Amino acid sequence: MNCSGDMMRTGYVQLVQASIVVAVGTALVGPGSRSTPTAFAASKAAVSCKSGTTLLATRDARLFRVHERLVGQSSLLAFNYACLTGGRPLGIGAGGNPMALSGHFAATSFGVDTHDATVAETMIVNLKTRKATRSLRMDLGFPEFSKLVLTTTGAAAATWRTAGPDVVVVKVDAAGQAVLDRSPGIDPDSLALVGNRIYWTRDGLPQTAVLN
Repeated sequence: MNCSGDMMRTGYVQLVQASIVVAVGTALVGPGSRSTPTAFAASKAAVSCKSGTTLLATRDARLFRVHERLVGQSSLLAFNYACLTGGRPLGIGAGGNPMALSGHFAATSFGVDTHDATVAETMIVNLKTRKATRSLRMDLGFPEFSKLVLTTTGAAAATWRTAGPDVVVVKVDAAGQAVLDRSPGIDPDSLALVGNRIYWTRDGLPQTAVLN
């Protein structure tokens, strides 16, 4: 199957927004790997908010993983879901890339294969409206995803390794998307969130920014 990056992203949005997934989307794979076009046709009939293995949980919501089989395939794939307390499960992708849960928002980072490179993207989903509310997308050339943090208002920041030596700190919030820092000296695992302020280290020195 030959799918453009835009077609695959459209399929992923359908995957996020639909309660029953029958779409052509991007299989979200592990850090450092390229995503691949996959026909999603997994039945949601047996999936409930009590299903699967809990990945993250808050007072308001639960993010969990269920292993399902694609139509016509014998192997199982890991699909990720988020669910508000007392609500219905919502598919938010597949694979093992970073995810975050805060208030009634969920977020995940993944790669969209454009055939020339893998475009890095972070998608934020409002679990009340069951729609993607914000998206951060950058061409970093086969990125590796390290860490993702999310505020209760649906703003997010992430650390991504580029194809070169650099690590970038990126954010998406009410002001839009931006690269906050870029350097080989950034510790990608140092990203932390307190309230609406994020922290990271570059060359051992603390850095900070506010998410709006």
